[in-house]
Amino acid sequence: VWLKNDSELDYPDQFAGEKREVYLSGEAFFDVVKDPKKPFIIHSKNLTTKVLGTTFNIRAYDHEESKEVAVVTGRVLVSVNQGKGKSREVVLNPRQKIIYNQKDNLIIETEAKINSSAELDQQIELKFVEMSLNEIIGRISQKFDVEIEIKNDQINNCKITADLSDEPLDHCLEIVTQATNSNYIIHENKIIIDGNGCDN
Repeated sequence: VWLKNDSELDYPDQFAGEKREVYLSGEAFFDVVKDPKKPFIIHSKNLTTKVLGTTFNIRAYDHEESKEVAVVTGRVLVSVNQGKGKSREVVLNPRQKIIYNQKDNLIIETEAKINSSAELDQQIELKFVEMSLNEIIGRISQKFDVEIEIKNDQINNCKITADLSDEPLDHCLEIVTQATNSNYIIHENKIIIDGNGCDN
């Protein structure tokens, strides 16, 4: 298991019984040894991912509205708990991804563009459609491995649509601060964003 920033994995010292169960908060890439008699199950907020043996990525941060499972090799079964006793199961094959937006209760199946754990580090998507500043800053922080603090909570929920995929860190910061009527400073190796808020 390769854990990303601000991620935690709870697991037992030894797997007992007929299944291997772990609990993920955050994002991780898994390479699971095949064992049909002991399926590997990952619990992550509203998602439960069940595999026999495969490589895949799960992104399920508590502060983000969207949760994702992307398969590189093998096959996984994802169960989405949509609340009110309603759930949906989706089978993912290689290069397939599921995105679950908890706020809108929307499930999207799409193509996964990752090939390996090494390549995954470069595949943090910086393309956003009506996404909150809080989530965008989380992705930028992971992509460039920097600490970013939003000082004024009022701008956390500002919605931004932008493609920052090929932009360097300073351009990313300039674009998001202009879009949210804010500014940023660098203080003691930390980037601090502050401002008066936004209209949306």
